[in-house]
Amino acid sequence: MSEQVRRLFDQDGGDTDVPAAVGVWARSTTHAGVASDASHHGVALQPVRLLGCGNLARVLLARSIRGATNRLVAVKVLLPALQAETGIRACLWREIAALRVLRHPLIPRLVEHGQSTGGSPWLATEYIEGRSILDHARHFGLSMRDRINLFCRLLEALAHAHACGIAH
Repeated sequence: MSEQVRRLFDQDGGDTDVPAAVGVWARSTTHAGVASDASHHGVALQPVRLLGCGNLARVLLARSIRGATNRLVAVKVLLPALQAETGIRACLWREIAALRVLRHPLIPRLVEHGQSTGGSPWLATEYIEGRSILDHARHFGLSMRDRINLFCRLLEALAHAHACGIAH
């Protein structure tokens, strides 16, 4: 399975510094910023499938195993071509720092984070299955007023994230 994930992350070609968190034990960063072996924490991430790809990162659905807990998480890693970019890495570290304190009912919480063997940061958040806002509105036949109310709730969550230093 780990080789399949490596191929998913390497669609651009180039170096495949897939975080050790995908498919094997990871290196986890403590609150003091000191790297430590995640096996000490009893954490492993098993890849399930690719969820999506943006301009800076890919997101993979994975199963997080911590002791007896077994849940789905969304793992975000930088694209291979950007993993050596110090400024891009710093942005993801800032996102991790903000997610540590971010608490909002419409925003998934940070579950785990760390860095790849090459030093590229990664993060895992709660996975929330769902559909796009438009598909949701169509599925439930929401009126225009209900659609606007739903959109306003999402804007409140986005404003909360921006206030915590996360730009999406």
